Amino acid sequence: MQNYFNPLKIILMLKKFYLSVAVVISFVLSITNLHAQGAFENWAIGIEGGTYGPGITVATSLSSHFKLKAGVDYFGFSLNQDFDLDLTGYLETDPRSGDISMTGTISDFDLKFTNFKAIVDYYPMKNGIFSISAGFYAGNNAITAAAKIDDYQRLVELNGGPIIFDLEDVIIKPKSDGSFDGKIKLGNVVKPYFGLGLGRTIANSRVGFKFDLGLIYQGNYKFESDQLAISQNLISNAGSSLADDTGIPAGIFKLWPIINFSLSYRIF
Repeated sequence: MQNYFNPLKIILMLKKFYLSVAVVISFVLSITNLHAQGAFENWAIGIEGGTYGPGITVATSLSSHFKLKAGVDYFGFSLNQDFDLDLTGYLETDPRSGDISMTGTISDFDLKFTNFKAIVDYYPMKNGIFSISAGFYAGNNAITAAAKIDDYQRLVELNGGPIIFDLEDVIIKPKSDGSFDGKIKLGNVVKPYFGLGLGRTIANSRVGFKFDLGLIYQGNYKFESDQLAISQNLISNAGSSLADDTGIPAGIFKLWPIINFSLSYRIF
């Protein structure tokens, strides 16, 4: 008869069980200790408006000096206006085929910022209104645009094959109907934030007001498209060129200024 009794397995199972119990107890004790220091006693909800768009927030106290705020910001902009294009292209199979005149239209220009944020405000003075803030924003910020070449299918038939063209450092190969699109991602998904504030995250009375001024490090911008082949250095070169023209260090263009006004209501 096979022996299913294995003392080693039982010992390992007991160790895992006791470790799990210890983790749960430690978590409960940590929450209890924080609560004894004033954590989670006060809560507030609020609305905000700033350079990342309007948003809603929930805030709670961690201690008499630290407050935690989390929320969502959204900003969207669409430009309902067409821009004409005058282009010259060449056959995809023969770059020396000569210039092929084309016209087109750029449309559907959209800018969208959607971000979750979590920020800790530190008040050096217990009942002061000046705070130092640090945290992060998480979300996708992007610019998208779509365009189309006029009578592209007819041009393909007349010239005997697909036509591509250069636009600055971009090589564009339209779809069979002449359309193409692109997206510029404005930085990373997770973006660290540092700032200074005046006002109270959680008001002493029922209603509070706060002004924040800070910077977000967005990181490198990225270009994406199924129809466009782009030099990987185009965006960074554009930043370097702008830096040369203005005398501002290129790294500055990876930063995004945050100016934010908030109105909050203390629940507890």
